[in-house]
Amino acid sequence: MRWKIATILSVLIASTAMPSLWAQGHWWDHPNPKVGSGGVYRITTKDGHQSEMTWAIVGKDTLGGQEGYWFEERMTIPGHGTNITKLLMVFTNGKPDIKEMIMQPPGRPPMEMPLMMMGMMKKSMQSAIANSSSTTVGIETITVPGGTFLCDHLRSSANGVTSDEWVSKSGPAFGLIKTASAQGTIELEKVLTGQTSEITGTPKQMNMPMYGH
Repeated sequence: MRWKIATILSVLIASTAMPSLWAQGHWWDHPNPKVGSGGVYRITTKDGHQSEMTWAIVGKDTLGGQEGYWFEERMTIPGHGTNITKLLMVFTNGKPDIKEMIMQPPGRPPMEMPLMMMGMMKKSMQSAIANSSSTTVGIETITVPGGTFLCDHLRSSANGVTSDEWVSKSGPAFGLIKTASAQGTIELEKVLTGQTSEITGTPKQMNMPMYGH
């Protein structure tokens, strides 16, 4: 089973205002996410701006008879702290489906995404899948600050933007090692183990604004 993780990134962009280069990746994952594994990544935009973020698989659940994984992203915001986004994902016919989403901004309690917003995100996911394509360039060994990995080199296209991705079965979390496009690059800096969720406190339901009232 191979599936594209770009749709997940579109959700993260909407919720955490991550750099636009994330919208261009269409990374194919491996069938066995590794609970407890993670990686620290360096993001460099086309104008040279750098930031750091962590991806980790922090748990596993069963929902409606389907096996799901808790994926957590931690994005460092200079001068403010770390924004944490936690997603419960299940896979149907090789495609990801987000069932729950929890966000914790710096210095704030965690919030659970309401069903209305989840529905909007799922429509965005479906559109991203329908309008994307990806091909395998070959198998390559690449070296990044986080180590040397034997990778599948993929080339993806979405909305007229082409990106190259390198993913490895021996890589952390979902196997991402590097991605590069005209928007910038993402490289694995450090492999993490023994990862658990850094969400603190009990999540509360996020209140949706009632426009027009």
